[in-house]
Amino acid sequence: MARVTTEARAVITGREWLVTLGVVMGVLFAAATTLRVWQQLFAWTAGLDSTSPEFATYWMPVFWAELAVLSVVAVVWWGWAGVKKCRICAAQHAAGGRVEPGHELSHIATLWIYTTVGTFAACMQLAFFGEQDATWHQVAIRDTALTPSHIPLFYFWFPLLLITTVATFLYGRTRLPHIYRERGYPLSMLLMIGGIAALFFWVAVNEFFHSFWQTEELFSNPLHWGFVIFFYVGGAVIFSIWFQTLPRIYELISQLQTEPGGHETQGRTP
Repeated sequence: MARVTTEARAVITGREWLVTLGVVMGVLFAAATTLRVWQQLFAWTAGLDSTSPEFATYWMPVFWAELAVLSVVAVVWWGWAGVKKCRICAAQHAAGGRVEPGHELSHIATLWIYTTVGTFAACMQLAFFGEQDATWHQVAIRDTALTPSHIPLFYFWFPLLLITTVATFLYGRTRLPHIYRERGYPLSMLLMIGGIAALFFWVAVNEFFHSFWQTEELFSNPLHWGFVIFFYVGGAVIFSIWFQTLPRIYELISQLQTEPGGHETQGRTP
């Protein structure tokens, strides 16, 4: 039992996974800090008029950089998660007819890192930059689709959450078929992707009707109800991934417990 506990802990919380999680969180915090500091420096001095030369100098490069970076991230991440197969899984399945429990645990650890990225993006878009956008509206009254508050919120954190949910689905289908493929199409994944996509679409709906119908930015405005509904449908379902994978983690640890002694060879998740 000690071998099983040590082996499972080494996969889930081993140094390489802590380093991976640390790097991911560091990049996310750096992005959030950079965007917030940029707002502090140039929001009021160069961000009040989207048609001004100052806005074109200080804010349009940020806008285009976000779109470029996220486009590359989406193509690479989705291609890697959905198209590229795990060589270690293929080798283990060919040799023994199954993926070894320790290696499957490493895939679950990676999936949890994906959900961490999605959770952080959701917190940034709703709890931080989203609330900030509401205060911006109360001060600046009405604005355009491109503002110092909209550029980080609508063109970075919202797309990042959508990119992450799709990548999570693809990774689960290709690396964890026992959970997300052999048992059919998971309803939780459908709700997660559908909810986040609808949330992303509601951004356009909200801005369109605020421009042509209702300019007041009250929190209780009916135009904002969609953000709450679709976030609970999509964002809250992210947490279901943890509950879906916990029984499988217990099952894999039980398999390690009943296997003969000897240390199982672990492979780095590709």
